[in-house]
Amino acid sequence: MKIIRRTPEHFSSWLSDEIPDKSINWLSSDKDEGLIIHGKFKNDTEISKLVLKYINIFVVCNSCKSTNTDMTKTQFICNDCMMTKYI
Repeated sequence: MKIIRRTPEHFSSWLSDEIPDKSINWLSSDKDEGLIIHGKFKNDTEISKLVLKYINIFVVCNSCKSTNTDMTKTQFICNDCMMTKYI
């Protein structure tokens, strides 16, 4: 979450919506040590695909493909091309 500059709460909330039948908990209270996802998965790539989907939706700019972006509670803002979208 530090690398992509998004809050752990936002990611875990989004992930809970994407896989509602799984229980998701943080390993530590400071959320630095990772997530625990309870449940069975067909293969290891399921979680990787979800992380890439999150990055494509909430990190990468649709216009210029930059990752130099910020997000507030209501807006996604690209710092390179200044594209803004409301979320």
